[in-house]
Amino acid sequence: MSAPDPGWYADPSGSAGAFRWWDGAAWTRWLSRDPDVGPPEQAPTLSPPADPADAVGPPPQPVAAEPAAAALPIPHEPPGVRLPVAVALVVAVLVVAVVAVGAVVSASAQRLPSGPAVAPPTGEPAGPAVVYDASSRTASIEELRLVLPAAPYVCDTTPRSALPTFRSLVVCNAPVHEDYDEDGSDWSATTGLGLVPDSLVVEDSLQLTAAKVFAALRGQFFAGQETTEEKPQRQSWDGAPAGESEARTAEIHYAVDGVPSRYDRTSVLVVALEDGGYGIWFSSRPDDTPEATLAALDASLAGMTTR
Repeated sequence: MSAPDPGWYADPSGSAGAFRWWDGAAWTRWLSRDPDVGPPEQAPTLSPPADPADAVGPPPQPVAAEPAAAALPIPHEPPGVRLPVAVALVVAVLVVAVVAVGAVVSASAQRLPSGPAVAPPTGEPAGPAVVYDASSRTASIEELRLVLPAAPYVCDTTPRSALPTFRSLVVCNAPVHEDYDEDGSDWSATTGLGLVPDSLVVEDSLQLTAAKVFAALRGQFFAGQETTEEKPQRQSWDGAPAGESEARTAEIHYAVDGVPSRYDRTSVLVVALEDGGYGIWFSSRPDDTPEATLAALDASLAGMTTR
């Protein structure tokens, strides 16, 4: 789980349909209507604006939803695809126009769109929010409640926000292969509870929403790595009323220098909340995750409820 490669990704500040250039370390002020064009030219910049986003990494690529399959009980086994969002604004040829915060500045086809960085949304997100009590490791979103796994998992102390796959979330990590690269990174089993952002919601289709969430999570967790998906499954969870949840599980295969693991078992469970919005439980654990880590994950998942 390393820093994403440079590229065009859906603008984390929330601009409808815009793609922003990620330089491999941070978001830049460059915006584009087309995520398939080449990298932006270096050009004089405007006076520095607020950071475009606090996003950990860019969103991933889309995956097509599999055809309907027979529902299965979700196993107590753990669980990201770039979903293009819609397109931005077009302006005059070779003339750069600066518009209000939240708008897109673009130029001709010979000069890629550029403009001021857009500040992330301010204030609390509308609708449900993740509530977390670190002392009891209890996370909840409206009626969805989960006690996050105990050691060896290490969990956030407060909910995070502005991540591409989540409107907010609490996440836990348990190292499986420590210091696997020269930067001292850990390859970890990961799980948590979060909220689906509006950009990943397919109206009136829980199945397609879950497919987009899975794709986004796969891209976020494995950004910069070549991966293949094997053994995909649609599943059900009996902790929610019929038709109010959708689970997806697959093996995400990879070959990463310094990591003996060959795939992660990756799962997402999307639950429709009574007051609107969708909660996400997610997990991704390497195929050689220690038994103690799996046992802690199983115990956490077994206690998830919709109260």
